[in-house]
Amino acid sequence: MLLVDMLLKDAARENGSGTKHMRFWMQAAFMFAGVWGLGGMLDADSRQMFDEFYRDMWRGTNPDYPLPESLDKVDVPLPSEGLIHDYFYVFKQKGAWKYWPEVLKSADIKETFSIQEIIIPTIDTLK
Repeated sequence: MLLVDMLLKDAARENGSGTKHMRFWMQAAFMFAGVWGLGGMLDADSRQMFDEFYRDMWRGTNPDYPLPESLDKVDVPLPSEGLIHDYFYVFKQKGAWKYWPEVLKSADIKETFSIQEIIIPTIDTLK
């Protein structure tokens, strides 16, 4: 719940105090927090299985885990390509999913003289 709280506070701070897009932000925050809270420690094969399960659950197509009626509908579509682990949500206006490797392309590698201070930017170190 702390991750959801942090994401929503950041979204509100970045977009002003309005709650116009709060429904989108809440759904995206719970989606993102679920990915990392439930599936953050999975290996590659397990991430694939988790991805299929998680997408079915949020689409409401998993009969064992239907969406609550109070949710009405999901306004935030999950990314259509790749694994959900490969994306993060940008809370700007309604928001959108962004692909981690796109961030990696523009990562600034700082020069350092101590091997202990070096962090190699990869998809996993940026996450």
